[in-house]
Amino acid sequence: MSKGLGWIKSMMGVLDFLDKQTESYIFSEPVNWREMGLYDYPEIIKNPMDLGTVRQKLVNKEYRNATECAEDIRLVWRNCMTYNQDGSEFYKIAEKFSKKFESKFAPVAKSEAKESEEEDAPPTTDERIVFSHNLFNLRMQELGNVIQKLDQMCPDCLEKKPDDGEIELNVDAIDPASFREVDRYVKECLPDPAGKGPGTGRKRKAQSSGSKQASAGKKAKS
Repeated sequence: MSKGLGWIKSMMGVLDFLDKQTESYIFSEPVNWREMGLYDYPEIIKNPMDLGTVRQKLVNKEYRNATECAEDIRLVWRNCMTYNQDGSEFYKIAEKFSKKFESKFAPVAKSEAKESEEEDAPPTTDERIVFSHNLFNLRMQELGNVIQKLDQMCPDCLEKKPDDGEIELNVDAIDPASFREVDRYVKECLPDPAGKGPGTGRKRKAQSSGSKQASAGKKAKS
């Protein structure tokens, strides 16, 4: 899923915009083909979709990103234009909604693309240093969670000492995607959302050499 959840709010805004359109009721819920006598509908439309279902999937966080959500919305128009004859009233309405949607979705897609680039970008030296310092301000359980996450996502960044059971974390060895995810978790654990405020726990028995290493110390044993 996209790392930030701002795209969910943006897509909800897009759905709200579509719902305000005069003919939105046509796409607001699943096609009741039995009641409407459209018995060939399930034969022609293999993947039915409607805006109400899209909204519910958004609420349930079933989409990984805005692009995935947009594909379901496009499926609504595509199904309508597939089932209805080109030039018919419903076909034209679906075309109109498609154009309006793409216009509203464009800035969301642009923002998501920018976020994706930032996620893939290697962390700067300053970001690594701040991350290392923030580790010192985590509670023991939180630090253990960091080690557990990294052990699953990027085990090569951890070195387990066989003699005393300590786990040493090489911050430089964390891949960009794993770094962004774990860094977000660390900042969420701190009082200051920006990750710059004082920590809530005691300092760990750990050492940090800038961007090079940060040891989890004896309180993060394997």
